[in-house]
Amino acid sequence: MRQLAALLFLFASLYGHAGTGNEFTFTCPDELQIYGDHHVPEGETRAVIALFHQGGGNARAEYSNIIPRLLALGFEVYAFDMRAGGEYLGGVNRTIAAMGGDDEVEYCDVYDDVEAALEYLTDQAGTPVILWGSSYSGALVYQLASRNPQKVKAVLGFSPASGGPMAECRPGLYLDGISMPAVAFRPAREMGSPSALKQQSSFEEAGVPYHVIEDGVHGSSMLNPEKVEGDAAEAWAFVENFLTGLD
Repeated sequence: MRQLAALLFLFASLYGHAGTGNEFTFTCPDELQIYGDHHVPEGETRAVIALFHQGGGNARAEYSNIIPRLLALGFEVYAFDMRAGGEYLGGVNRTIAAMGGDDEVEYCDVYDDVEAALEYLTDQAGTPVILWGSSYSGALVYQLASRNPQKVKAVLGFSPASGGPMAECRPGLYLDGISMPAVAFRPAREMGSPSALKQQSSFEEAGVPYHVIEDGVHGSSMLNPEKVEGDAAEAWAFVENFLTGLD
């Protein structure tokens, strides 16, 4: 299965990234319209994954090189443009564009958006979903899972943010409430700070694996071979083992 996934991912990388999928929108409680894309694999679906991007970014730019491999593994994917984002890594954040380009929002306040996204997915999928976050959203997914255990199948956080503006919603506040399979990833280059080491300890004390990726870069981009300085094989090996182990 892994060899097939790798071949399909290589084909997608050489001959084009993931398509835009089927665009969808839903409305948050404060009437903000959230944009996203829905991708369906060929054949039977293993589970549904919700992808949330990092600060300054958008779903298409961050995940265009990642979604093909998830589809090849048999996962259905919903990728969301949240209201804290922009054109970092390329592309356009459609949710912010529809707001008139105003992205002045505190990262912790985006929790209401990811919770609304989970409600939307619960209605659409009808089964618990896998949460996948990057940087600031990589922190929010642990809070979301701890508050909605019956709706969440598993959690993955890439470079989960915890300092500065994330202090009031840092992952460590919610790890005790994580009852489903969970994992975190951080590039080795980010492990020089006391906050990263403290976060690693908090995850390990809670029994949540914390993988330090040697050639990684910030956020989910550590899985994108176009962004890392070595290759993304180490990170993908951990991710695939985690995801396929959920069956």
